Amino acid sequence: MAEEVLLPQVPLHVLARIAREQMVTHEITKTRSVLLYTDISGFTPLTDALTAAGKEGIEWVTQILNDHFGRLSRILADYNGILLKLGGDSLLARFDGLDAVDRATDAAWQMLDWFKEHPEVKTRRGEFALSMKAIVGGGSYFEAILGNEEKSDWFPLGEPIEELAIAEKSLDPGEFIIKKGLREEIFPEEAYPVINDSEREKLAGLTRAFLPVGKSERLSLSSGGEYRVVASIFLNIQGYDAANPDFQALNDFYTSLGKLLSSYHGTINKVDIAPPEFVEKLAALDEIVVPTSAAAEVALRMADKSGAIKYRPGDCDFEMGNDLSGPQKAGLEKIRSILKARDGTGVQECIDRVVFDLLDYIPVFPVEDEGKWTDRNGVMLPDAYLMKKGSTTKDLAYMIHTDIGDSFLFALDARSKMRLGEKHELSAGDVIKIASTK
Repeated sequence: MAEEVLLPQVPLHVLARIAREQMVTHEITKTRSVLLYTDISGFTPLTDALTAAGKEGIEWVTQILNDHFGRLSRILADYNGILLKLGGDSLLARFDGLDAVDRATDAAWQMLDWFKEHPEVKTRRGEFALSMKAIVGGGSYFEAILGNEEKSDWFPLGEPIEELAIAEKSLDPGEFIIKKGLREEIFPEEAYPVINDSEREKLAGLTRAFLPVGKSERLSLSSGGEYRVVASIFLNIQGYDAANPDFQALNDFYTSLGKLLSSYHGTINKVDIAPPEFVEKLAALDEIVVPTSAAAEVALRMADKSGAIKYRPGDCDFEMGNDLSGPQKAGLEKIRSILKARDGTGVQECIDRVVFDLLDYIPVFPVEDEGKWTDRNGVMLPDAYLMKKGSTTKDLAYMIHTDIGDSFLFALDARSKMRLGEKHELSAGDVIKIASTK
């Protein structure tokens, strides 16, 4: 049972290693394999429609997911593929051995053919079209186990993983591509992982930190699905060295993020489709709750970028352009009603609450001309620096540049024109000029 439940959380070959070593080692290891990534289109409107029916609807969704991913899992098993990650409507799998490219390709074609033969799902809320796209890539990448004894996760890292993410955005539903030159590469043979009965029993205790954690902080486990009102956070981590990832830096980030999420009670997303009385009940809880509509925020930002409207994140209204069609105006008016009802989409408020209330940051504005509040090019308030509450003027100097911090003389408050020493504590909204010998 532990092996079956943990497969979406921890890949089978990693479970086999944990069972063999009788311990979980938090580390980053290099590996090499063929990778298959698939993404199913059409699940979002299906789940939105069915989950609106409450607990019964989520049971329908669970059954549909089981039917489709159960079929995909069986195809993977037929071609000795190992499931790495299962995320909503997508999966990532690995294939090892000299014929890994052929097996991954055959598995992908069989999955695509199955979706072509079953293009629609019939439900009590109507029929929904589903299709799949697939990418076969791979090479040398990294596997990371991050966290601690209380909470851990397994992640794939590296350039081949990033290549899959980039390629996925260029594909339309039903399309399939293989990485150029992949067939010329050699992939090592790896025995298909097997976990015996005695090892399976021990895994339950060894891998508890990988299980989802419920609100009560008790490890939760359900094989049939359950009805929970949640909003997911998807993070695309950038800035790390994909060719040589730093374990300590990534692990510190992961554990810090875990502490942040445990102290913050999240947001309510999709307020545009949620029953108003339900949102009000959640908002009335004695916890930090921010109702949001991420879909409305994305639509507004895209419309602003195209020039169709003028919108500033956080505003509770926007200005329409003149060259809009009737359907475009109708769609924007619907979004406007959401903003009016909630004083905005809630997305910017959510970010502000995290940054300023939970992380205790304050915005500070360094300038070079304390009279005009500009930089040397005449740009007014060119930068905003986020500083921890309690930071000093000298901390700001070091934030700007190490040389400026080392040669700090004094600071000037651009509002009061007062001269400030290096231990002066900054306040939110301060406009500061740093004087130094550099």
